[in-house]
Amino acid sequence: MSAPLSSCALSEDERPQNASLSDMDHAFVQASIRLGQSRLGMTSPNPSVGTIIVRHEEEGAIVVGRGVTADNGRPHGEVLALQEAGDLARGATCYVSLEPCSHHGRTPPCVDALLSAGVARVVIALYDPDPRVSGNGAAFLLKNDIQVDENVAVRAATLANLGHVVRVKEGRPAITLKLALSRDGMIGRKGDGMVPITGPLSRRLVHSMRARADVLMVGVGTILADDPDLTCRLPAMEHFSPKRAILDTHARTPLDATLFDTIDDVQVMIFVGEDVDPAKKKALEAKGAEVIAVSGEGERLSLKAVMSHLAEDGCTNLMVEGGASLAQSLLEQDLVDCVAQFEGAEDIGAEGIAALSSGDDLASLLRQNDLQAGKTTSYGADTLTLWERA
Repeated sequence: MSAPLSSCALSEDERPQNASLSDMDHAFVQASIRLGQSRLGMTSPNPSVGTIIVRHEEEGAIVVGRGVTADNGRPHGEVLALQEAGDLARGATCYVSLEPCSHHGRTPPCVDALLSAGVARVVIALYDPDPRVSGNGAAFLLKNDIQVDENVAVRAATLANLGHVVRVKEGRPAITLKLALSRDGMIGRKGDGMVPITGPLSRRLVHSMRARADVLMVGVGTILADDPDLTCRLPAMEHFSPKRAILDTHARTPLDATLFDTIDDVQVMIFVGEDVDPAKKKALEAKGAEVIAVSGEGERLSLKAVMSHLAEDGCTNLMVEGGASLAQSLLEQDLVDCVAQFEGAEDIGAEGIAALSSGDDLASLLRQNDLQAGKTTSYGADTLTLWERA
């Protein structure tokens, strides 16, 4: 399925006025973006970049190579597409969802590979904001007589590469906040632990969203109330489960918590305060958790310190699932980039737990964070509304 929080549709009025681009060019650019999205959650710390090599012959366009960034970021999509195309890449057009790299890292730059393959034209959806690349990749290609069309699908490519863009520009992962609300706006019922709010179709979608994240985060209150395992439980997709992170100032995570049952397969990170009881920290580490002490203010950990650590660890896309206090803090600090708001068909009533710990109106706070409600989709009796940065 396509990424639920990124729409690649580019309307006519969003298209740059570039006479050299045909409708077919735009279609292949959008296809490269969708191809890149297909491996979100598997390529960190690098972005997931889609590449399509096309020969434009008299009889029509022929795709001769496709590639998308491999596991853990290597090889890059351009290299894989060129390998598939072989000699047919000579004189062809390369459509790529993010500017080809131009710096030497663990492997030679992709611009060198494109030049050596004899590609005649490169169509770039978005400049790479990484200062080691930004504009330099396109400039190298132009200098070597390769035709370049650049920044041709900025909005769609930015959404598709949001984790990479935010990590480079702000030093944190892109944050998607998932909320499951009852019809009367509640996330649970006091004293009842986990309360089913949405149906099976919505729950399956949430698990597919988990598979596209690098890290899944909750507050310790969610662990104490619901004892979730926080893995991807779609058939045959268990190995796509992201790392799990818990914000737990005083190291209250129970040693018999369900998530420890799968710790050999899926990493658990627990962020605690700097003055946490050393014995509690040691006990959690003995269960296999990585315990990270960060600064804080009173009962709250510094979210900026947590996000900085995750970004340095290679996390580009963070999914947050609970609870109300964590959602409130993230929104108060303007750290949320996308919201997936699921709404079930039933009311919870007077004993319900509000989506925000303050009881503030959720929609108003989202708009204050420059988030706008987009497409609403039905999944059985439930609805999903996506909120994205304006």
